[in-house]
Amino acid sequence: MRMILVFSLALAISVASASSQYADRDYKALYEQHHWFALRDAVAASQNDVPALYRAAVEAAFDQRTVAERDLSGIIAQSPTSADAYEAQEILATLHFRHGQYRQGLLHLRAMLKVNPAAEDVKNAIALYSPMARADQSIVRLTPSRVQMMSGEGNLYLPLGINGRSANYAFDTGANYSAISESEAKRLGMELVGASGQIEDSSGHQLGLHVAIARIYGLEDFSSAMSHLQSCPIANLHSTICLSKSVD
Repeated sequence: MRMILVFSLALAISVASASSQYADRDYKALYEQHHWFALRDAVAASQNDVPALYRAAVEAAFDQRTVAERDLSGIIAQSPTSADAYEAQEILATLHFRHGQYRQGLLHLRAMLKVNPAAEDVKNAIALYSPMARADQSIVRLTPSRVQMMSGEGNLYLPLGINGRSANYAFDTGANYSAISESEAKRLGMELVGASGQIEDSSGHQLGLHVAIARIYGLEDFSSAMSHLQSCPIANLHSTICLSKSVD
């Protein structure tokens, strides 16, 4: 009996120690540094001791859309002008933009600007995404496909058709949106939409841009029915850079 009691006490001490380890963790630092896997582990280990914002941020980072939208909306409803509500609006905007839902994302950006009218980063984001909101991205048909990608200069290139014209574009899973040069957009006969925003390239340089609307098709190399993205906005940079297309 004594052995059982000693073992139970040791187990309780071990569990309490593990819990306090995560309770002392700086959730804010993990959140601000975008260490999503570490934040997810800390949230999972800490059970109910985690601020609602960080729990919802993990849900959004791992694309648990339904619960993320519910929890983030709850944070906003509880105190609409609080710092946490401001962060929740930004997370929701990013979540919608990631899925090509630009109109919904803009609603959250405008809500942020009401709270902080001097926020230049929000103003720039609104300028960038407003033209994209003319055509939310939608998937008309989604089927399994095979495509032969090409490799060169450290990039993988994907064959696509835009407005009935073929092209090979660099495949970048880390990009949030597609970017092509303005001359390429004109070659493809894309509709250019003015935008006064700026974007930062991989080297940190700020570039002005337009937004173009296109219909993107898989080429005949696909073994099954072509996947078809309707009204997909693409950023058109004033200077020529590597072309890219992001895929969720």
